[in-house]
Amino acid sequence: MLCRIEKIVNGGWGLARTDGKVVFIRAVIPGEIADVKKYEEKKGILWATEFELTETSPERISSECPYFPLCGGCDFQHMSYSVEQKLKLESIREVLKKICGESAEKFELKWETGIDIPIEEYRNTIRMQGEDGYLGFCKKSSNDIVDIEDCRIAARKIRDDIAYRKALAKEKNVKSITWRVGSGIEQNSSEMTVVMTSRGNSYLEGGSVNFKFGEVIFHVSPNSFFQVNLDIAEQMVNHLKNNLPNGARLFDLFAGVGTFALCLIEKYEKVIGMEISRDAVNDFQTNIKLNSAKNIEFQNWDAARGLKEPLRTDDIVILDPPRTGLPEKLIANLLKSKPRKIAYVSCDPATFARDLKSLFKADYRLDGAIHLFDMFPRTAHVELLAILNGNEK
Repeated sequence: MLCRIEKIVNGGWGLARTDGKVVFIRAVIPGEIADVKKYEEKKGILWATEFELTETSPERISSECPYFPLCGGCDFQHMSYSVEQKLKLESIREVLKKICGESAEKFELKWETGIDIPIEEYRNTIRMQGEDGYLGFCKKSSNDIVDIEDCRIAARKIRDDIAYRKALAKEKNVKSITWRVGSGIEQNSSEMTVVMTSRGNSYLEGGSVNFKFGEVIFHVSPNSFFQVNLDIAEQMVNHLKNNLPNGARLFDLFAGVGTFALCLIEKYEKVIGMEISRDAVNDFQTNIKLNSAKNIEFQNWDAARGLKEPLRTDDIVILDPPRTGLPEKLIANLLKSKPRKIAYVSCDPATFARDLKSLFKADYRLDGAIHLFDMFPRTAHVELLAILNGNEK
């Protein structure tokens, strides 16, 4: 079955059509022709499981990773990074247009990360899983594990530790290993925590780690979320610093360990951080003390339940929800109170577009471009950031 790849869609899949059906193919480039040997059909869509390329793109390169494309950790090891950025932007625009309508054609999409950023050894956190020493990452859209001895996008300190940990894992019948490397508090220092989990037991080495954004220190415990690409996360923080106005109150509604709240604290008379995870809230409290922050309070609260106190029209709000996007009750709160500006950070173009559409209905408007930050080079994932104006005239 011969298929010509039309485009790359959200998730990094190549889309083709044959006999009136859509075919999704992994690790391809638009214009290439694939001879699909085997496929799985789900709800009328064909997912190629075995294929050969009969015509390749001049933009195709040889992957330096021996596990690609079998390993599902990366999507774009077969092209230059400049081509990757181009295809990511096109797929995001298509999602926005599909959900927001023709008006999305007018949206300006702007890369804030250049093509010269590190595309290897940028991840400060990885997790391998498996058993009997057979540990690695899942295949794309599968629970099958690909045994991995190295990962080119993991931080160097993690890469140097993988072989040792896997040997140890085999002895202890470990089911998963999680590494996290901090930047440390002192200049040019680093630290690492490793969690090895078997049935009913966890082995922790190294405890919590610390990260530093400028002069702000973050203590992050093993169970708390923190951005995996420190350089790009700091770029996002600086973008908000430079583009959000000073004011009376800032609400950070998915605050995590306090990254945005603490980095922007000097711009506001009061900062309120809200977070559901107890581990993250504990780290948030620690980080407030570490940075001697005075004008800040935290709330251990689920934003899906709405807000504990009403927003004012002069408030500034930062939203960085999980992949599922904004909960309905929170959207209702925002539309009722109409805060002056909303900064929306998202890791999922589809839920981002859905939520933008809801905010547009309440007369929120984009303040400039939708900014793209490549937190995960060589994968299909991108962080989007938009600032929206509410009641400003």
